[in-house]
Amino acid sequence: MIEPAEEITIEDAFHRAVRYHNDGEFGYAVELYTQILEVSPNHTDAMHLLGVLGSQFGQHEEAVSLINQAIGILPDQPIYRINLGNVLQAQGKFEEAEQSYQQAIDINPVVAEAHYNLGCVLEQQDRINDAVQAYQSAINHRSDYIEALNNLGNIHKTLGDLGEATRV
Repeated sequence: MIEPAEEITIEDAFHRAVRYHNDGEFGYAVELYTQILEVSPNHTDAMHLLGVLGSQFGQHEEAVSLINQAIGILPDQPIYRINLGNVLQAQGKFEEAEQSYQQAIDINPVVAEAHYNLGCVLEQQDRINDAVQAYQSAINHRSDYIEALNNLGNIHKTLGDLGEATRV
């Protein structure tokens, strides 16, 4: 006897896709995200994560397009803007990435990751004082943010301020 196909909700499919994505089963994740968007074309989380996944494989233009579509539907999601900034930064579009991180901060000022990523892109532009402020903001919002603490300490070390570097 043939069993009927399992019926799952869009949200169940989405959670399954995220698990595949997190477990490195990227082909399955892409397939499910795509199927979700065929059934629910405005599913912003699937759209966003399909873009993130595309970026992981160097498909940056497609990633920017998908994430921007998600932002167009749901503009107040800071994580969408953070990940858009990550893609733009990977493309070397530092000013655009900076703008995207700043928009995420404007939406929700306590998201430490947005401050940290802003610090990284500012540091890449040799805007060290601004980067220090951004890293410090990340740490103020999440005191155990190891990457921000590390980057801030390294800046102080590079500037020759070993005392401040060890205090960080």
